[in-house]
Amino acid sequence: MTKVTISRRAVAASLALAPIPALAAAANDPVFVKIAALQDAHAAHHRCIGATDRVQVEHGHASPEYAAADALQDVAADAELDAFRDFLATAPTSKPGALAYLAMLLSPAGWGEADGAIHIAPDSDDVEAVIASLRGYIEGAP
Repeated sequence: MTKVTISRRAVAASLALAPIPALAAAANDPVFVKIAALQDAHAAHHRCIGATDRVQVEHGHASPEYAAADALQDVAADAELDAFRDFLATAPTSKPGALAYLAMLLSPAGWGEADGAIHIAPDSDDVEAVIASLRGYIEGAP
């Protein structure tokens, strides 16, 4: 799979060149709220992974402390997946939003790779949600 990277600088550059109405549209684009929620959920999940690893070292895999930490990690993983699916279903309403959508989709919090592994593997429903979201942006674009 070819890795495509859309940097924050590219998104910022597109904003810098955008006319004022486009900036206003980007400021109201709901995709940015969904991206922030996904980033928060991703970070929380990874904090739980770190905590679970520390508990395993300190108390062992068979301990009740590890079982509790592992259960919290599962809750955080589910919350991240929910945030990801909510993000996927959100159609961008601006060009900067569409670029940010693609960048987030391909980031380690999305389908991108981190440490050689895909964090969330896409399924057919996810792909359909992406196509519907991007179609929604394209059809609504001026």
